[in-house]
Amino acid sequence: MKRITSNDIIPGFQFMHAGIPATVKHVSDGFARFISDDGSEAGSIAVIALVNMANRTI
Repeated sequence: MKRITSNDIIPGFQFMHAGIPATVKHVSDGFARFISDDGSEAGSIAVIALVNMANRTI
């Protein structure tokens, strides 16, 4: 499986279609960058919800 990077995550959350990666660490790193780059409260809430969903799936 291809490693998911922040470049995959930020435009359109493509990782949802690529499958959940073996480790959450790469996803979490990408989300942290997404939150800091975006800076909006709504963006942060959406990202946190997606991280929680990924953690439950794994």
